[in-house]
Amino acid sequence: MDVLLPVLLVGGLLYLAYNSGALTQFGISPPTPLSPLNNPGGLQPSAQFTNPPVTLPRTPVVTNAPVTSANTGQLAITGAASVGTAAISAPSSFAALGLTGAAAGAAVAGIGAVVAIGAALYAAHLARVRQAKDENSAVNLGVQGFDSDLKQVNAAYNARQIDAASAISLVKQILANYWALVTPHIQPGRNGCGGGNGCPPWPASGNGCSGSIGAACCVGCYDLAGGAQPATLAASDGGDGVNPYYFGIGGTIAVLQHGGGPVAYQYVYGSKYGGQNRPGYRLNWVQAGS
Repeated sequence: MDVLLPVLLVGGLLYLAYNSGALTQFGISPPTPLSPLNNPGGLQPSAQFTNPPVTLPRTPVVTNAPVTSANTGQLAITGAASVGTAAISAPSSFAALGLTGAAAGAAVAGIGAVVAIGAALYAAHLARVRQAKDENSAVNLGVQGFDSDLKQVNAAYNARQIDAASAISLVKQILANYWALVTPHIQPGRNGCGGGNGCPPWPASGNGCSGSIGAACCVGCYDLAGGAQPATLAASDGGDGVNPYYFGIGGTIAVLQHGGGPVAYQYVYGSKYGGQNRPGYRLNWVQAGS
């Protein structure tokens, strides 16, 4: 295991470099990936079981909401601000990212900050895969990893250690990691979302989290994926009940594509079967000096 982990991390670094386009300068380009935000009908912004679905406004609005206590943590990375542009010059602590030995050496060799961060997220993902035993434990671990990874990418972006395009690539990977973790554990007859590849829209009436839409699909499709349009969300969902906010991974991508701003991440409701409650929160995606 001591030998295998560095090999996996280096392999992950090379995969992330390939997948992010960092090796394009060497004539090696990735295929166009399937989007983890497969959204055939437009996801509605709430998986709350007692409240009606939110009606999304037509015009995107980004408000200047304050940064909450969820926006914490710093990454010990300095140097490259985008994929393939420069080496990490003097990282003060790759251990904080989970990078040691060969993996740290590969990062320092010049792949770039975004790949170093991606490798750390990948290593954490592998640890969660080993821990997951069933659908509920996988969902709990997936949500914890989603939150932790998102805050790391948010901190790196705000500190100008990565650019918007790199942040978008990483947040897409965060959602993809959730689906890769939970899908093998989804109970029979409860994978109506196709492991995140076919999330149905939130119904106009009734509960979207029933029937073939089990816990993993419900959380991934309606709490984490979010949407590309803002909505007025309750404080428990990271909003303020008044102003419309972008939300989830879809909202994060939209905000990063338009210069930054606040994004809400909705409440994840637990269950009597072991699913854990996780309160909603808000992150501000604004680079220092902007």
